[in-house]
Amino acid sequence: MMTKPIELPYQITRGLRTKCEEFKQNILSNDFALILVTESWFSDDFYNGEICDDRYDIFRYDRKKGTSSKNIGGGVLLCALKILQVQHRSEWTCPTVESLWVTIPSS
Repeated sequence: MMTKPIELPYQITRGLRTKCEEFKQNILSNDFALILVTESWFSDDFYNGEICDDRYDIFRYDRKKGTSSKNIGGGVLLCALKILQVQHRSEWTCPTVESLWVTIPSS
């Protein structure tokens, strides 16, 4: 159970693919509970282990070729400490919108 306030860093990365190692090192040197990223530019060929260490559950919605006329860009990402027991709410997702929905149980 977490007793300290949750810090919520948010980054618009404009392509995390080329900054992934620097991003991961930043995570390793901090103790963020949640990390929000927009414009991750990830696709299926990027593995979660390349993004965060094993303290985190990773939730992603990568841009799908069928839902956008753009070839690059888009995507949202949430890294959540496993201790938070964040639950992905896929039933709230709209297939034509790049969004990610989760709930965090109260303690």
